[in-house]
Amino acid sequence: MEDGVATKIFQFPVDDPVVPARDEAWRLQLAIDAERGRPQRYAIEPTAGGGSSLIRFFSPIPGFAERYLQLVGMPIAVTSGALFAFRVPEAAMPDLIQLLTELLWLEPVPKETK
Repeated sequence: MEDGVATKIFQFPVDDPVVPARDEAWRLQLAIDAERGRPQRYAIEPTAGGGSSLIRFFSPIPGFAERYLQLVGMPIAVTSGALFAFRVPEAAMPDLIQLLTELLWLEPVPKETK
């Protein structure tokens, strides 16, 4: 893009024909949003009884990240305007947060102060 006008167009997938085009497009959009200072967000809240957290997503994420969530967590009914949500054990949270932050440039919704 130059001055808001497309100068070149390319087709996804770029490097690996096995990777779904939508995954590359979603990851590119996540990177663009982060670079613009408005990263996509996710919400974390502890579940009743402890031991796990509810992670809510408001935008699509690439398949590799969703598969990771399916391995470490359990999909749950969507709540509070989220696109999808998972219940994740606390032990899996550090690695999940690292994946979301370093590979997808997502950031958590700030916790409300009371």
